[in-house]
Amino acid sequence: MVEEMNSHQHDIKSIAILDAGSQYGKLIDRKLRELSIRTVFLDFDFTAEEIVNENVQGVIISGGPGTVILEDQEFKRLNGDRILKLGVPVLGICFGMQLLNKLFGGVVERTALREDGECEIEINTDCPLFSGLDSKQTVLLTHGDTCTNVGGELKIVGKHGDTISALSYESAKFYGVQFHPETDLTPNGKVIFKNFCKICGVEPDYTLTSRLKSTIKEIEDSVGQRNVVCLISGGVDSAVCAAMLQKAIGKEKIYPVHIDNGFMRLNESKLVEKSLAEIGVTLEVYNEAKNFSVATTRILQKDDTYRACTQLNRTIHPEEKRQIIGDCFISVFNKILVDKGLDIANTLLCQGTLRPDLIESGSAYASSKCDRIKTHHNDTDLVRSLRARGKVIEPLKDFHKDEVRQIGAELKLSCSILQRHPFPGPGLAIRILCAEGPNLGTDFIETQVILNKLASYNDAKTRPFLLFNKIIEVLSKSELETLDKITGSCKYKATLLPISTVGVQGDARTYSYCAAFSCGSRTDSSGPDQQLTGIASSKSNINWDHLFFLARIIPRCCHNINRVTYVFGGEVSYPIHDITVTYLDTPTIDLLRTADDLATTSLKMGNCLSSVSQMPVVLVPIHFDRDPVKRLASTKRSVVLRTFKTQDFMTGVPARPGKDIAESVLNKIDQAILKLPGISRVMYDLTSKPPATTEWE
Repeated sequence: MVEEMNSHQHDIKSIAILDAGSQYGKLIDRKLRELSIRTVFLDFDFTAEEIVNENVQGVIISGGPGTVILEDQEFKRLNGDRILKLGVPVLGICFGMQLLNKLFGGVVERTALREDGECEIEINTDCPLFSGLDSKQTVLLTHGDTCTNVGGELKIVGKHGDTISALSYESAKFYGVQFHPETDLTPNGKVIFKNFCKICGVEPDYTLTSRLKSTIKEIEDSVGQRNVVCLISGGVDSAVCAAMLQKAIGKEKIYPVHIDNGFMRLNESKLVEKSLAEIGVTLEVYNEAKNFSVATTRILQKDDTYRACTQLNRTIHPEEKRQIIGDCFISVFNKILVDKGLDIANTLLCQGTLRPDLIESGSAYASSKCDRIKTHHNDTDLVRSLRARGKVIEPLKDFHKDEVRQIGAELKLSCSILQRHPFPGPGLAIRILCAEGPNLGTDFIETQVILNKLASYNDAKTRPFLLFNKIIEVLSKSELETLDKITGSCKYKATLLPISTVGVQGDARTYSYCAAFSCGSRTDSSGPDQQLTGIASSKSNINWDHLFFLARIIPRCCHNINRVTYVFGGEVSYPIHDITVTYLDTPTIDLLRTADDLATTSLKMGNCLSSVSQMPVVLVPIHFDRDPVKRLASTKRSVVLRTFKTQDFMTGVPARPGKDIAESVLNKIDQAILKLPGISRVMYDLTSKPPATTEWE
């Protein structure tokens, strides 16, 4: 087949990505772009003509939420035999490795083991895929199925404990990795892709500058003589989008609008106006807070019928919040058309939609197989309807956040705009966990028991219990030894919170529990037990390495937990089985707005703003420290600091106190927020993405 292709090839060689629906599939594309490699996305039913026209020199099979444990007829639809006969190198990632293994007669099974987070693996550095790397590598492992037996000519070239993490068939240039080299949580992933491109014989000749030029030309062609209403939130994406529009079509046909939906940060809209004026964009501000508060919408169901939502200020479901807000933006867009006397037939809606927005929303414009993690406000059903009618222009839809910042620099935007922390379109609305009652599922008590045993493993290991295997079957010997040491040196209290947060595990959406850890007393060689009094205690009293280790292993031991926090202020004395009823009402929004401003201001004054990519401040309906004997009602709420460090904004890790953020800064934030009326405690989110998402909803 390869010989027949040669006379019809595209000028630039490319790597084809077979899209199995991974949340990180487009990060493969992004990582290769960083190496200036051209890529093309293909479905599994690709044609020989596509391979020829795109000059494909190698194939990468992405991960995905699906499984290769299928009936024969379903498995054949993956066209695995055709992949093997292409005559080009193949790299299978996660699902892709399992597919290769099964094609060679190996066994893939759904076992008790499930990995969701950073792990250390051992690799064979003689394998060309791992050239230049050390034998021990930190990687992101997130999967439910596992290769339990290797097929055919494949050989094991990587392991995590007893679990197979990498395979190769050297003479055929077939490789498989169970981990995700495309994410930032695999620090040397780019080296692996560079090695694969070298194996494929593909040179780096596809640059961001050339892509920017083609995007500007695409804007010119798409807009033509039509007008454009550009919705500008004031963040990096919308600012760069506005600058690109101006460069492509000038100012005359552009109507830049900022919509204040009532969920903005303190003085956010004024700051937006000022920052956009710096690049010559004069905004018209629409204050629509009242309309958003009582807005509702209809949501399309799987059976093609529509279900009406409760109005926003009484809605407790994250997905309904997001869809109501997104559809309300479209209602305001229609209002703008009337106000300006614009003809919808001759007007486009411009959004600063990024590739990750489409991926997480499960949009077919990013992948036909991705699971919907959360509906972004710029990808609701109404937006999709407009998009299908050719009424939406999204110049950044093929770009990621870091690439957008690079484009902004080329367009001469100021650093004050380009380095702003991202702020979601729904704003503070998705940073308030609304609830009418506690989440006390049938698995709540069992999960709390497992958490307790994890927190006291040093004692529990001598008294095995019924659920003990859920810990020892999942963790490696070295991890169990570390857990033993940690729980032997410090007294940790684990509390399961009766709330749900959004996460992503195994490339699929989860809506699961949050675990909270607190510290009481600590014994060490320096002296007797010391009672912790919160974050104001000395550094020795809060061992962040211990806490981050616990946060990493807990979602693997308890699959129904996707987020782990640390609670400042000493040990949480009592279990929590109820919540404070919470809606998106004005006092609650104002409370979070104030807490957010206090936290952000402290971060700026501590010169820590640049050390994190983002710091959502979240309000949760949890009232700690109530003695059940006194039967005190749940009336307070708690605040969570969700620091986030990332390059790709699809994966990332929390900032490390004492390293990325001074503990004294966190102390100031904690003390300032605790002075607000109605605040119970302050927590620190310890969870990487995955298994958690950046936002809690």
